[in-house]
Amino acid sequence: MAYTIKPLARDDISDFRQMNQLFGDVFEMPDDYHNTPPSDAYVRQLLSNGQFIGVVAIENDAVIGAAACFLNHKFEQERAELHVYDLAVANAHQKRGIGTAILHEIRHLAHDRGAWTVTIASEPEDEVPTKLYGKLGELTEACWFDLSPIPRG
Repeated sequence: MAYTIKPLARDDISDFRQMNQLFGDVFEMPDDYHNTPPSDAYVRQLLSNGQFIGVVAIENDAVIGAAACFLNHKFEQERAELHVYDLAVANAHQKRGIGTAILHEIRHLAHDRGAWTVTIASEPEDEVPTKLYGKLGELTEACWFDLSPIPRG
């Protein structure tokens, strides 16, 4: 079967929900992706704000691969960078070039939006994504830290 790659538009709510379902299934994180889905109004706003970019691979009306990205406008120069936050391909559809095709579309979208680079992170022990990203780009050293927000007072 052939699949198609497309960026999500404002009214692609069903595809957005399938994307979140896919992420929760592939990452085995149902609490994060399934349990408290955003409202349709929130999804429409997210898909039309210009900062969030969703890209999906669709086969037979089903999302079989997806990426969630954010366009970050920089301050040191008039430029932006596109960060791929999540990328997943359904287990049954891996090894078909879907992840590569999604990243190819993301790189086109980054160029179209004036981004000077596309960033994506991977855990070193996650061999499949690390190998894929290594074929497409260069490894840079970085450490990511998660800081919890704290209330004032």
